[in-house]
Amino acid sequence: MDGLQFLALLHRKYPQILKVALTGDATEPYRAACLSNGAELFLEKPATREGWLSIYSALNELVRLQPEEGFRGVLRRVGLQDVLQMECLARSSSVLEVSTAQSHGSIFVKDGQIIHAQAGDLTGEAAFDFLMSLGGGQFHLKPFAEPPARTLFGSWEFLLMEAARKRDEAGDPLKISPFPSVTPAAAESSAGTLVSQPSPVPAQAEAALPAACSEASEPVSETVPGLDEGPAVRSPEPDEALRPKIEEVLICSAQGDVLYEWQCADVNARIRFLQFLSQKSWQLRQ
Repeated sequence: MDGLQFLALLHRKYPQILKVALTGDATEPYRAACLSNGAELFLEKPATREGWLSIYSALNELVRLQPEEGFRGVLRRVGLQDVLQMECLARSSSVLEVSTAQSHGSIFVKDGQIIHAQAGDLTGEAAFDFLMSLGGGQFHLKPFAEPPARTLFGSWEFLLMEAARKRDEAGDPLKISPFPSVTPAAAESSAGTLVSQPSPVPAQAEAALPAACSEASEPVSETVPGLDEGPAVRSPEPDEALRPKIEEVLICSAQGDVLYEWQCADVNARIRFLQFLSQKSWQLRQ
């Protein structure tokens, strides 16, 4: 059995093992045969001591590298909210770097919790809201590194919801003044002009004013019959059947840890239901 046959047999029995072919016959056909039978690397035997040391160092570094689990790919036109939600749901630890032509910032995620954000001179919630309000740019997920300080302490669901609410309010046209060019000083001067220059009253209206004023000054003697008669009318009592009734109470954290429970028949079912509502609410907002 030669080396090529042994390589093929080893690859069939242990396909998960990384294999390197080291040979003195470094021809192109033999290289193609080794790679097709399961070899990850094809190396030529060195002729000097320095060459052996170089190969040993390279192979030693390759052995230290552990293959990463999961998938790799490219996501196009994805929102920062989606990236953070995936990182938090997976309880990952990473640093999300966000960059545009005018700004640059970072969001730190540790064990599925958003703990810090920074963008220029902004830190904490202000920096997080600013980064979430960006309309476009680039992002990179990098390995986690400890931030200079922890500035965010709320749950990631609350932080994302608050950032989305503030972004919607900032872009809501109903909350923008329809007269942005009118300043308070200009408004006061306009109001003073309107008060100081009343519109002229026609002559016919001036003649009718004394009569109308005299009629209005006379006391009104007519009364509405039956207004003061009968008992006072009271508002109806609220229906007891419509009053809210609390049958159970459950308070849990974003990770599903029970903080307080009272008369819950199935705590796990309630937690799964709340998590389902949280995920669906975010899907509806997209």
